[in-house]
Amino acid sequence: MSIQVTFIGHACVIIEISGMRILCDPHLHPTFSSGLFTYFPARDVDISELPNPDLVFISHRHRDHYNLASLALLDRSVPVICAADLEILYGLEKLGFKDINPITDWEEISLENVTLVFTPSLYRVP
Repeated sequence: MSIQVTFIGHACVIIEISGMRILCDPHLHPTFSSGLFTYFPARDVDISELPNPDLVFISHRHRDHYNLASLALLDRSVPVICAADLEILYGLEKLGFKDINPITDWEEISLENVTLVFTPSLYRVP
């Protein structure tokens, strides 16, 4: 089994494994919080150049990982796996995503030849 990871910027990566393409923590804009924060190194993501994901993964609600403006650029029929967070679930539903799969700490999800384990962060930011 081969794994390819493509760095998009910050926490946003595309993981390709067993013929599946997973877009993780999609943040596709050069700034967040209305331009208050920027990324280093600077980046400019051309959404038309990104390969279509088979799955979107959202790890948690921090604005640099869960970005509604970036999610609004994606195909709403793509399945989403996300933290079981009411704010994330509400945002995804309002954007019109059809296949939303919330998961909790240490939960395993099997997808074709891949098993994902949702590991918790021990550092909680208030």
